[in-house]
Amino acid sequence: MASPYAGMTAVLYARVSTDDKGQDPEVQVLKMKEWCETNDVQILGIYREEKSGKNMERPEMDRVIGRIARGGVNILLAFDVSRIGRNASDVDKIRKTAGSYNTVIRYVTSDVAPETGAGRLINGVEAWQAEEHLVKHRNAVKAGMDKAKVFGTASGMPIGRPPTIVVTNGVRSREAFSDEKPKPIVDIDRVMELADKGNSLSAAANAIDVPPSTLIEILSRMGLREEYERRRSECPVTVERIMELADRGMNMMEISAMLQCSVSTIREKLIAADRLPQFRKTVRAVRRLRKRMPTETSPSLYTEEEGDGGVRP
Repeated sequence: MASPYAGMTAVLYARVSTDDKGQDPEVQVLKMKEWCETNDVQILGIYREEKSGKNMERPEMDRVIGRIARGGVNILLAFDVSRIGRNASDVDKIRKTAGSYNTVIRYVTSDVAPETGAGRLINGVEAWQAEEHLVKHRNAVKAGMDKAKVFGTASGMPIGRPPTIVVTNGVRSREAFSDEKPKPIVDIDRVMELADKGNSLSAAANAIDVPPSTLIEILSRMGLREEYERRRSECPVTVERIMELADRGMNMMEISAMLQCSVSTIREKLIAADRLPQFRKTVRAVRRLRKRMPTETSPSLYTEEEGDGGVRP
């Protein structure tokens, strides 16, 4: 008996995610190819995705819809409904979008047409099950992390970023005296020194070896965030002084060391004054000129004629 899909065309969509450990999209592709061969369906394209099905942010699914919109596609084929999505409303949205271009969805694991009443009911139940699986997986991961924070991992070390030791006026916070593993240290006096030198928060965090988010959180909690930005803005480094040093052929790193400020401060000031291209051009010109300048042992210092200030070798 001939298949009801004989002579039709299809695009194949295979998806695996981080929740599907050990799975390979090629297994799904193989089963879909077998389905198309059995039902005499022509394959127009195969799309493989390694993304979670919990939302619609999936580039390959966007490509599938784009191909369907160009026309000529009778079937969007997937292994099962959970490959299309783990959310019932998203699955229904994709079904309606494909249907607007006269494309139906079919699954290798089910003979029920999703667009029928029975199909929508089955789809809804299966999508709900997939969504419940995702929720249970999240809860299990969270429970495992909570346990590891208390009892440690298999290695015996607790997970998560250790608390930060804050040093104010040379006095450490009480976290410093616990018996836990070493913690990052934030010396507020050192941080404010970096502000005085014009360092951005990111540059300051990098200098004291803590994440920028940690530094921002500490300064905000202590009410010092605005103070940091104010002191940074009052950094005495001026564009005029920077350009004077550029005339001497000094690059940003050399100027930074001389003026005791950050490279980012120099760059930001030049950008704000629209002088960055001029700065670079000046430094390159001076350095090129230095390379062409004769040295005391250069033959260009000697002349063949006497009386013109030259000397013979």
